[in-house]
Amino acid sequence: MIPYTNISLDDVINEVILRMSSTRTNINVDWETLRRLTNRSIKETASMILPYKTWAFLRRITINNGTILPVELVSINRILLSSNGSPPFREARRIDIRESFDITDSNKKHSWNMSIDIDPVYWLWGDNNVNPTRFVIYLAPDTYSGILEGHFIPQDLVNPTDIVTIPYEFIDLVVLGVMMRAYFKFQGQAGIREAIEKVAMERQNILNKFIEKRRAEEKELESFEEEVNPIFIVKKEK
Repeated sequence: MIPYTNISLDDVINEVILRMSSTRTNINVDWETLRRLTNRSIKETASMILPYKTWAFLRRITINNGTILPVELVSINRILLSSNGSPPFREARRIDIRESFDITDSNKKHSWNMSIDIDPVYWLWGDNNVNPTRFVIYLAPDTYSGILEGHFIPQDLVNPTDIVTIPYEFIDLVVLGVMMRAYFKFQGQAGIREAIEKVAMERQNILNKFIEKRRAEEKELESFEEEVNPIFIVKKEK
């Protein structure tokens, strides 16, 4: 069992090798292949648990006008901007690309809704010249800069000591995901279906237990009633 501490890439790979040792025959799996399989499993696990553990994937990055956003970005929580990129910040509002010219040009019909110093805006546009899967963020006023707070899928791990940024209660999902991919890649056709079905069932059981726990907590909160102090009516003496 993996201890409930910071788990490194090497810890996950060693756990995978240990659990598969009883079923592996004459297969020699190299460390680099297991590293790639682990990174794929981490991303899949993160996408599965993101709706339940949003805080675990919250990151901040610095931005300015024209910044190319990382492909790991899933959603934007808020954009904080200022004229010098330092506090105090103003929270920017998002606008559609189709209205960007009208809002940023005082001669257009949306001049009443202009992006000004106290009301900055931002919009996204595809990065077609470099990578069509990435987005570029544009700011108005365009001299502003600041921070983007959002949810990010973990980046690839490279070194054995790199930490797996998945909440500890879901590390087994990562291990089982690597095992599933390793079975598919290396095991013989005869045993692959049984192995994958077993791993898939274990993964789903872990996720189901957590979902049921969350539902029970939400139900308990719904039944909670805030204590109300009794109201005393003071009678005036005649």
